[in-house]
Amino acid sequence: MATHFRDWPIRRKLTALMLLSSAFGLLLSAVALIAYAWTTARSGAERDLDATARIVADNTTAALVFSDPQVARETLTALRAKPEIELACLYVYSGAALALFAQYAALGDQQCPAQTEETDSSARSQRLSIVVPIQLKGETIGRLRITQSLEPLKEIMLAQIGILLIIFSVSFGLSFVLAWIMQRLFSQPLLQLAQTARRVSEQRDYSLRASAAGRDEVGQLVDDFNQMLEQIGLREQEVLTARDEWASEAQQKELANQELGGALERLKDLQEQLVQNEKLASLGGLVAGVAHEINTPVGVGVTAASTLQGAAANLKLQYQSGTLRRSELEQFVDLADESTSIILRNLQRAGDLIHSFKQVAVDQSSGE
Repeated sequence: MATHFRDWPIRRKLTALMLLSSAFGLLLSAVALIAYAWTTARSGAERDLDATARIVADNTTAALVFSDPQVARETLTALRAKPEIELACLYVYSGAALALFAQYAALGDQQCPAQTEETDSSARSQRLSIVVPIQLKGETIGRLRITQSLEPLKEIMLAQIGILLIIFSVSFGLSFVLAWIMQRLFSQPLLQLAQTARRVSEQRDYSLRASAAGRDEVGQLVDDFNQMLEQIGLREQEVLTARDEWASEAQQKELANQELGGALERLKDLQEQLVQNEKLASLGGLVAGVAHEINTPVGVGVTAASTLQGAAANLKLQYQSGTLRRSELEQFVDLADESTSIILRNLQRAGDLIHSFKQVAVDQSSGE
């Protein structure tokens, strides 16, 4: 049940919780009111029956003293004014036992027992019975037992329960309407936030924003989410710009490496031509020395360019895999700066050597 409840939509959860809380509170209130009303009504009925029994007992004292059952019956007949009283039994002491002296029965099929014990009041599920002593000058001369039906009281309680059920139904309906309205107020901003997050994840568009949702905790959550999207968008733009710059620099270094390689090949061809030239045989050693001098800065430049190319390829892989860190980016920038400086210095040195060699080739009489 708990797992099934977790899978419910948030609207259904909020509605169910509000309705359950309202229903539980209303049910407890109804039970408490019914229990209180029943207890109060029953206590009132017991007090009323006790007062009635004592009044009737006082009025039957003379009938017991003069042993006049007719007067006693007429006195008990006054209980007819209370329809809920079913039976009234008047007993007089006959020796140590109590003997029936007079009775009143609302229904003709009810009869009092001829003798009874000295019993106290008792209450059953259907009837309420009370026994009061009849005294004369401090001496108990008899007892009066009155039995009252609880059906009228139950009818009143059923009517009250019906009213409470109507109130409960109306209150539950109002609670449902209020729960439906409140759950929309709570769930709508969260659903919009979830929808925006899903669109950002699918489209990778960090310019999307969730709608404002007030100044409560949900509104603060929406504002923080929008700020997070803004920061991610800025970082994404910075990474794309850096990637384009690195790609451009790597392409330029690649072209420079190709030009250096071509220059080196041309220098080798020139060296071979000079060696093969009989007229310049004496310059063979010089050409070899110049080629060696040129080969050194060119080799250093090629090494630096190769190192830069490898670092750029590694950086590209890290960016594509999403593992690129700021420290690695700074390290690559430092390496690119240092490699560019090395390449430029060695290219300048090679250019100077080539310029000097051209001067020697053009002006063979030059001592320099």
